[in-house]
Amino acid sequence: MDDESRYGYRVNLTEFSDTWTSRFHEISTRIAEELGDAVHRIEPMGSRLVPAMVAKPILDVMVTVSPENRPRAKAVFEAMGLRELTLDEADGRTFFRRRDADGNPDLHIHLVGEDDWELCPELIFYRRLRRHEDLARSYSHFKLLLAELTQGDVRRYGEAKDRFISCVTEVLDELEGPPPPG
Repeated sequence: MDDESRYGYRVNLTEFSDTWTSRFHEISTRIAEELGDAVHRIEPMGSRLVPAMVAKPILDVMVTVSPENRPRAKAVFEAMGLRELTLDEADGRTFFRRRDADGNPDLHIHLVGEDDWELCPELIFYRRLRRHEDLARSYSHFKLLLAELTQGDVRRYGEAKDRFISCVTEVLDELEGPPPPG
């Protein structure tokens, strides 16, 4: 994938809004209706749905289906206006992005296998943010600082954010053990 497809936008952080929760429910309902019993799980991930946090105005959703239903899921996502992107670090995931009328990403779907679901670092971190309000506040402040220091450069912002998440995850795994599933 070329850099423009992946990084062709600027970091713009926005406050939490219940509108995002409603959007997640609309999108997850549509996916569930379209895929029926082929879908095993649908769950939000990332900081967009963590109350009191700033985040990019992009909704991240994880979906799992059996391997034989991946082509069907891909067709549903494409019908929803999403485009498949190849990411080197996707770890068995298939990644889809939709862009809004201004060309900015507004929806990401991560299609994963059942075995990969509970091990997804982003999902684990999302659950920790929901469980630890102080972590969510600290991470929110850190993201604001990163957006300023990187001048909205999405590649640099993402790389720095990933290092922060790795460090926090390592410390929390050591202190509290791995988080419980779901």
